[in-house]
Amino acid sequence: MKKNFFYFAFAAVAAISLTACSSDDDSNDGGSTTPTVNLPRPANADNAAVYTFAGGGVTSSTTVQGEEHAPVLNSLEVTESEQVLFQITQVDNTPFYVIDRPTVVGNTFTFNSDKVKGTIQRIERVATRQGMVEYALILSLTIYHAGNPIEFKTSPEGVPATKQPTPAASTNDNAMTCLVRTWNILGATLDLIDLSKNETYYMEFASKNGMFDMHEVLVEAKKREVSFSAKEEEDLTRKIVSITLTQSKNFVVAYNEGADDVATWNWANTEKTAFTIKLKEGSTGNKFINDDTRIETAFSGNMCNLMMKIKFDDNSNKKWDASLLLKLQSN
Repeated sequence: MKKNFFYFAFAAVAAISLTACSSDDDSNDGGSTTPTVNLPRPANADNAAVYTFAGGGVTSSTTVQGEEHAPVLNSLEVTESEQVLFQITQVDNTPFYVIDRPTVVGNTFTFNSDKVKGTIQRIERVATRQGMVEYALILSLTIYHAGNPIEFKTSPEGVPATKQPTPAASTNDNAMTCLVRTWNILGATLDLIDLSKNETYYMEFASKNGMFDMHEVLVEAKKREVSFSAKEEEDLTRKIVSITLTQSKNFVVAYNEGADDVATWNWANTEKTAFTIKLKEGSTGNKFINDDTRIETAFSGNMCNLMMKIKFDDNSNKKWDASLLLKLQSN
């Protein structure tokens, strides 16, 4: 996975001010109440589940030139917003992730994007152990990675897969209910502080065509004499399409093309007003963000702001503070 300045934006997502959601009922504990937020669970959240394949995964029919082995599809997760997150192991044993939204009719998922094309069909077989159901998944998929198509095609009988349903948040866990879903990015603001001059620069960015262009952040930061390596500039060409959090504790940043970035998230405090992330293997951070990034959140209606503060030394050894806030809307 590329190390890129996306994590500067990603960090912003991570450090959001998160105000807990509450139900329509006032608290009975005698303390202050949090504002009511009208944000119910996504309509198909009960379908959320992780599917793992018998034998370690489905091997692609696509081989890489010069390699004896082919990529393997290890698992797929249907999220609360009914997107599908694929985990694939490359021939060098490094995983990568792709998330995409299918059209769902009955037990058939149909993909038709620049990232994934094809279908998944589910055939329920037999209950195995408590909370687990075995399915046959019939795959006819092409997943694109680094511009290359990777095909996964099974026999008409499909391949065995074990379904682990994602447990729903408890009815009184309003923070989880509000947070777990797919979010579209409406825009962002960046406060950039030059500590050597004690000057603050405020920048605002709007999403275009449903995507947040990280390159705009790079351009504006460079105008303030923040320096970047050639590699960092090269990597700042991707656009963020959405951010997804799941009850299974995946934090997914989806791009308009190529592999997506995935981290594990966990609440950072008992009030559930902040969370931290830890990047998964194959999603590598850089100097702008580490595995202990803290994210604060704030909700209003179907909106959520994510804000994080970061400190970094740029390539000219100047010291900067930055605060990036992402403006999100429930998908």
